Amino acid sequence: MHPRSKHWHLIDYIIVSKKDRHDVRVTKAVRGAECWTDHRLIVSKLIIQIRPRRRPQGQKTVKRVNVAKLRNATTAESLACDLDVKMQDLPNDQYSTDEQWTAFRDTVHKIALEHLGTTTRRNQDWFDENDEEIELLLAEKRRLLRVHQNDPLSTAKRSAFVTVRRAVQKRLREMQDAWFSAEADEIQSYADNHDYKRFYDALQAIYGPQCAGSSLLPDISGTKLLTEKTQILERWAEHFNSVLNRPASINDDAINRLPQVEINHELDNIPSMEEVSKAIKQMSSGKAGSDAIHTCRSLQSRRTCHAAETHTALSVNLE
Repeated sequence: MHPRSKHWHLIDYIIVSKKDRHDVRVTKAVRGAECWTDHRLIVSKLIIQIRPRRRPQGQKTVKRVNVAKLRNATTAESLACDLDVKMQDLPNDQYSTDEQWTAFRDTVHKIALEHLGTTTRRNQDWFDENDEEIELLLAEKRRLLRVHQNDPLSTAKRSAFVTVRRAVQKRLREMQDAWFSAEADEIQSYADNHDYKRFYDALQAIYGPQCAGSSLLPDISGTKLLTEKTQILERWAEHFNSVLNRPASINDDAINRLPQVEINHELDNIPSMEEVSKAIKQMSSGKAGSDAIHTCRSLQSRRTCHAAETHTALSVNLE
């Protein structure tokens, strides 16, 4: 609100791309209940879909070792013996700490891969390839697709292909929903029995192992992707330095030309009981502020008690 004209001005915005405008559900301005202010907080509810992490091109990812095989005593003993032999060939103190650590890390990882192997991703198995019904539908869909591609101007052939495609999609959704429902019942039974080992194993079987590594980041020119962790951290530091550490553009002469208003010392006075009660009466019925206390005009005792508590709290804070 402008101090002289008392007109409201919109100074805060939430900017989204044009292609992402449909993801914005509602945007509104809200006010707090602590004290009067001419600023309103803008709240926007969005539906954000996180894109899957892209695998860096031209860079080999570190393979995860299948540590579950260490439960076998024979495998664990052979791994320990091989490590004892290889550790004797590591660089000594004549090399730097980084070189010693790199040699130790690569040696341990190489020997662990030889004895334990890598982890295998357990994909979702809701698609049953042996289902006769879905095989017939897929075969019919492929046949009608070829017929439609050979004669794209025919409306009847396109309608037949669309009908079969809908039937295939419907059947796939039914199979997927049935599989997820069965898995959810199984996981819930593990949680009810406090069997957390099988509970987390079932979750990992559905979602798979987590991908290790950091997200890629474009450089300042936007033409190259940074893959090294140190380069990514330096790029973030450069970005925040350019955004936050900006020179001030305030003109002191323009500020001095502004008309000065006398200071209203009455605002420092503690509000009276009548002022607090009047402010509560002006609040909307059934609304709650940041203190999560709902107002209700029909409950006079509750409003009076709330006014007394507010007046007491303000008095203590100001003193």
